[in-house]
Amino acid sequence: MLLLLSPSFLNAGDLQFAWDKNPPVQNVAGYRLYFGYSSSSYYSHIDVGNVNTVLITDLDLSRINFFALTAYRPCLVDDECQACLDGGAVCESGFSAEVSYQPPLPLPQKASGAVMNFEWVDAPAQQYFEDFEGYATGDDPAGWTDTKAGNSLDIDDLLFKIAEDSGNKVLAVKNTGINVHSHYEQIFTLPFNFTGKMKRNSGGMGITFLSDYPNSDKYYRLRSQGSDAFHIAPHPNSAVEMIGQTTSGVIPITGQRYNFKIEVLEAGKIKAKVWPENQNEPAAWQIDCTVSNPVLTQGKIGAWSMLSNNNFWDDLKVK
Repeated sequence: MLLLLSPSFLNAGDLQFAWDKNPPVQNVAGYRLYFGYSSSSYYSHIDVGNVNTVLITDLDLSRINFFALTAYRPCLVDDECQACLDGGAVCESGFSAEVSYQPPLPLPQKASGAVMNFEWVDAPAQQYFEDFEGYATGDDPAGWTDTKAGNSLDIDDLLFKIAEDSGNKVLAVKNTGINVHSHYEQIFTLPFNFTGKMKRNSGGMGITFLSDYPNSDKYYRLRSQGSDAFHIAPHPNSAVEMIGQTTSGVIPITGQRYNFKIEVLEAGKIKAKVWPENQNEPAAWQIDCTVSNPVLTQGKIGAWSMLSNNNFWDDLKVK
């Protein structure tokens, strides 16, 4: 996030400015050049667009002029920039380091003091997303490893395959054992935010997160065993080692797709919510609990199932 702002003198009242553009990943839509007659107090600005040079004319060069640059970009989904949180469409950075000029003083030089320090907060980086649409029915999705029933760490990569559900490709379980898993290979760390969809057709189903596989069978899990509500069930599971609200109150209806959202910002502190796909997201967390054993701060995500061969998972995202 570095920008260098450097003016060069052309004619009386004219200054040419140039700077280093931001990298493409920052999605900058344009720049604004602010100017005024006292430091950090700017009476006007111009929107120069997505360029890295501009000519300013008719400045009053009988007095000292002060200049600073900002960058701006469109607000993004889940954007934490305050302007976006307030309902704005554009997020603007803080000011670059200030430069000043008055003839016949020597022109300011590019220097470390001209580094732009952005104050915006980018939307959280998406670490993983999979909607399974790139696969054919019956495929084994890349990066996913299945393990046998009974919380086994032994691999059996025939337990979960790609299936089709109402025109969508999904990850589907193809084994009726108890505590069968599929694990995604990537390790995620705190802060952790995990969203996706689940559909229960029979038996129990859930999603695992911050799993210690393949080192051990310790993991956190958001699950329903079929007749009960989605709830937090760490493994090894012990209710006396959890405090707070551990259940969502949402009992899955057979054949209904559910959205889920899980957040772990601090070790052992889990928040979660579950809601039908065709309804609005609940404003409040349904689950807000602390797990004292196991305390997991990194690990893998995965799908969990029991006594079913047709439960589905889709649109899995970690950011």
